[in-house]
Amino acid sequence: MVEGVIEYFLWYYVVITIIAFFVMRQDKRKAQKNGRRTSEQSLFTWAAFGGALGMLIASKMFRHKTRKKTFSIGLPLLVAIHIALFVFLIWFTEVLFG
Repeated sequence: MVEGVIEYFLWYYVVITIIAFFVMRQDKRKAQKNGRRTSEQSLFTWAAFGGALGMLIASKMFRHKTRKKTFSIGLPLLVAIHIALFVFLIWFTEVLFG
């Protein structure tokens, strides 16, 4: 059961990371073509719900949102928080279900 819970959250994180990467890439493309952009609030929401790593990688690869403090500081901070939460989840499920 413990492995199932951890595996579920790991797969969730992988999928949301990939989606967030492409959301950031799409926003960069729209920025280059002066198209309708994704709001920063939406981008940060994707990041907060698990996509921070994908957005951080995309921002570095595509040089997008690198000057904005909310992203240059916020994304690495969210990645650290997500790692801490995942470690806590592993510890908590071990303690709870032994």
